Amino acid sequence: MKKKCYIYIRVSTTMQVDGYSLEAQKERLMKFAEFQEMEVGREYCDAGKSGKSITGRPEFQRMLQDVSEERDGVAFILVFKLSRFGRNAADVLNSLQFIQDYGVVRLERLPTAFRTWSVWRMGLIPLRIPAS
Repeated sequence: MKKKCYIYIRVSTTMQVDGYSLEAQKERLMKFAEFQEMEVGREYCDAGKSGKSITGRPEFQRMLQDVSEERDGVAFILVFKLSRFGRNAADVLNSLQFIQDYGVVRLERLPTAFRTWSVWRMGLIPLRIPAS
């Protein structure tokens, strides 16, 4: 049985939308999910939205709502880089605690090697270790 995950992508400026594209983030995250034998439940995209606060990111808020409603039974959220999840430390920590409270085991960022198209073991930000 495949592990279920959500994908969250974000860029904060028009330049990033056009240059370092949402499509490139999504493509790499989808390949990474496939490599890790994960099933993508939903995708969330905030284009041209700052990571300074979650209040201005409707898709991020929708993702948190879906997590709280336990819509897809996800255990992981994949992000291209931690800064795509958020830039405000308090928001990031509160959001991590929130998703953990609803059973999301890990927020996983795409490892640097995978961002450059090399296949490598992923870096993890563990939120809790399941009991044996």
